[in-house]
Amino acid sequence: MSTQPEPDVQASIDDVFHILSNSRRRWTIEHIATLDESESLNLRELSKHIAGIETDKQPANVSNKEYKRVYVSLKQTHLEKLAEVDAVEYDGYKIKSGENAPALAYWLTVLRQGVDS
Repeated sequence: MSTQPEPDVQASIDDVFHILSNSRRRWTIEHIATLDESESLNLRELSKHIAGIETDKQPANVSNKEYKRVYVSLKQTHLEKLAEVDAVEYDGYKIKSGENAPALAYWLTVLRQGVDS
């Protein structure tokens, strides 16, 4: 287990587990954690990335149907939920890391290490 100190988490533990309970939200958190603080990505890029994970394909090889299925669920559900707990900043098009993204990414790492142990 990491010796890194636990980050302050402003969301309740129930919120953390609720947010991390969905694979598309987990993959979003993991992906935005790779971005520099000033970087953002658009919904299309994120949707292609996640559709690629789900279908085990490169994002460029994802079909339009596979892409749209992810795009719609991110737009209508998941990004709003992530924004509510400050995991992302989302303006309807651009997505960037929110204040709680590093803490959620940390907890996701801790939980995965527990599963892999």
